[in-house]
Amino acid sequence: MPFQLLEDRQAIVASVESLLHKDRKDVLRRVVVLSAASDRDDFVDARLKELENGGKGIFNLLGRRRDRKDRRFGDTMTLEMRCERGGHPTGRFQRLQMEKPEQLAKQTRTNNCPAYLSFQLFTREDVLICVERLSPTHVGHNLEDVEEYSVCHITPTLQECIRYWAEFPVTNQFLLNKSVTWARNNGHNDAHDRRYYVTIKDIKNIRATVAKDFQEDPNDAVSVSKLCGEGGALKEQVVFYQALDQPNEVPLVLILQTPWQREQLKKYGQEVAFLDATYSGITAYGFGMYSVVVQNAHGCGVPTAFLFLSDEKEATLFLAMAKLKESLQQHGFAWQPR
Repeated sequence: MPFQLLEDRQAIVASVESLLHKDRKDVLRRVVVLSAASDRDDFVDARLKELENGGKGIFNLLGRRRDRKDRRFGDTMTLEMRCERGGHPTGRFQRLQMEKPEQLAKQTRTNNCPAYLSFQLFTREDVLICVERLSPTHVGHNLEDVEEYSVCHITPTLQECIRYWAEFPVTNQFLLNKSVTWARNNGHNDAHDRRYYVTIKDIKNIRATVAKDFQEDPNDAVSVSKLCGEGGALKEQVVFYQALDQPNEVPLVLILQTPWQREQLKKYGQEVAFLDATYSGITAYGFGMYSVVVQNAHGCGVPTAFLFLSDEKEATLFLAMAKLKESLQQHGFAWQPR
C-alpha cells in the first residue's frame, strides 16, 4: 500500500532519538513514523520529489542499498544518497575547476558537492520508522541558476515515458516531439533545461537500453535462437527458422507470420502477391528483409509475412518461399499465386 504517516507517535520518536548517536551540526535529522504496511520505496520516492520541488537539490543513490542487522533496531535497510553533482571532476574539468571554477557547474555535473541524504528504515513496535539525515549545504553549484540545468540528468519521469513510447515502432523524431509536448504540458517552458528537454542523442541512448531489456542474450545469434525456439517470445509467429552457420555456408532464414497475416494472405493473395525488399539493411548486420504484401479491398498494401535472410541468393529466397507455401498448405490453404 502507499505510505501513511502517523502523527501521534511522539513516544516512539523520543525512544528512537534516545538511541541515536549525535550527528554533525550541519546535518538535519528527523524521525518519521509510518504504518507498518507502508511501501518503503513510495515513501523514499515521494521525499526525493519533495526535496527537488522545494529547491533542495537532486539526490542519487550512492551504491546499492544495504540490508543489515543493527544492534539497536534489528533488521535495517539503509539508503545513502548524494547530490547528483557530488562527483569529482577529472581531465579538462579538473583544470577548469582550478582556473575558472565559476564555469564548472555549467559544463559538467561533477562539482564536488558535499550535500547528502540518507534513509535508515526499520520496524519497531508494529510501525515502520525512518531516520532521515540531510546535509543540505550545496557547494560548487547554484540551485537557483537555471543555466546549470543544461547539464542535469533527464528527469526519471520523462525517461520512463520515453522508454514506454520507444516500445512502439516510432521514429526518434516522433519521440522528440512527444517529449517536447510532455514538457510543455507539465509546465516546463525553458527549452535549455536538460531535465525536461532531450536531444536525439538522448533518445537513441534510451532506446538502446530498451533494446537491451528485450534482448535474450548478449550474443545476437543466441538471442534469436532463444526467441524463436521452444518457449521463445516469437515461437507462435515463427513459420520457419534456419540458424546462421557461416563455417558451413548455411544462411540465416527466418520467416514470421501472425494468424491475422495468414488470414489476410488467404483472403487477398489467392492470385497475386508482391515482395517488398529492404536493401538498406534494417539490422546492424545488413541482413535483407522481404515483406510478402497483398492489396486489400481498399487498395492498400498489407504485409502478410516477413522474411529475414542473411544473403539474397536465388537458392536462399527459393527456400524461404517454399517453406512459407508449405506452412500455408498445413493450414488448409493451397497458395498458388501467379
